[in-house]
Amino acid sequence: MKQILLLSLIHILFINPSYSQDVKSLTKAELKVVFSEYQKTANKLFSEAGTVADADRLYNVFYTADFEYNHPAYGGIYSKELLYNNTIKYLKKGGYNDSPKRETINIIIGLDAIVVEQKYENDEETTMTLFKFRGNKIYYIEEYW
Repeated sequence: MKQILLLSLIHILFINPSYSQDVKSLTKAELKVVFSEYQKTANKLFSEAGTVADADRLYNVFYTADFEYNHPAYGGIYSKELLYNNTIKYLKKGGYNDSPKRETINIIIGLDAIVVEQKYENDEETTMTLFKFRGNKIYYIEEYW
């Protein structure tokens, strides 16, 4: 009897996708809308007009509780808390006042993910960033530049 219960529990937790997938995937059109709102918030935050309220909106509305940011060229993986605290410190020091604007060159939308190619103004080099979503929130960003 214990073996049947154990096997049933294993099936429910690890095999049955309805229990392991509690967040519905968005359509490509829905992801595009969420990402567009995310970009507007991020662009405002990382500018001279950015405020703590913009940071709060970005981190609370668009990122999951277990969000991670990975930039291998700049030290690896950062937790949501660490990234938020660094953002606030930099914002309060005026660090984003002279930040160059980023132009989006290309967006590829897939299942629960978006890849974006961008470039900074006055720079010919492009950057690539992967955004992974759970529902309408970003749980992982990885930079490839």
